[in-house]
Amino acid sequence: MLEVVSHNGPLYTWYEIAGILLALPVAATVVWAIVKVVNHLHLVHEAIVGRPATAASEKIPSMIERFQGVNEHLTSVDRHLKQQDHQLEAISAELSFNGGESTKDRVRDLGHQLTDLRRNQDAAVASLTQGQEDAADTARDVSTELHAR
Repeated sequence: MLEVVSHNGPLYTWYEIAGILLALPVAATVVWAIVKVVNHLHLVHEAIVGRPATAASEKIPSMIERFQGVNEHLTSVDRHLKQQDHQLEAISAELSFNGGESTKDRVRDLGHQLTDLRRNQDAAVASLTQGQEDAADTARDVSTELHAR
């Protein structure tokens, strides 16, 4: 029939040894996981509050110090962007019509002046040409009259 294992026999001792041998790796794995989590939490804590410099390591600034540095940089960038906005507004004002003060108004006015000068030049050339033709006609008439006499 079935044999009952006593708590004093050699088989029971082997069960205890096997249980201990199986429990040791499980316990080591649990301790290793706990150490890893605690180490990670320690690193997170150092990242938040910082760490002073030691002979073996450099200083780790706190999150507040890092955010202040970022804030200063963003303030500088914001100032620079505002200056660029003012410059772009000035350039845009020069490149659009605004009643005579912009570069675009001056260029348009110079274009109109050049067109007027070209018309005046064309009229003067036409007048000179007409005057030369009239002078040539008069010279021919005088020449014909002189030859007729």
